[in-house]
Amino acid sequence: MRYSACMTAAQGERRLRIPHVGVRSPARIGRALRSVRTNAGITQAELAERAKVSREVVSRIESGHHSPRADTLAALLSALDYDIAFLPRPRQATT
Repeated sequence: MRYSACMTAAQGERRLRIPHVGVRSPARIGRALRSVRTNAGITQAELAERAKVSREVVSRIESGHHSPRADTLAALLSALDYDIAFLPRPRQATT
């Protein structure tokens, strides 16, 4: 499974899509956040200032060493002009 950053044309909204992985892996969330931040061309320090969190928090999340609280993740994504969309759990075939 992969994450993706996308723009929905109809609404003009940018969303970060993170596939279902049971409880979302901090490493996957970190990779997704880093991808969006680097594509925006800003540093961890700039993102931290915009989101009103420390640079260390951004670093720990991006490295997968910290699982962010929902409000922290929302603040980071808002600072990047993104919303978050989690993909639903794939249905398992029943036998």
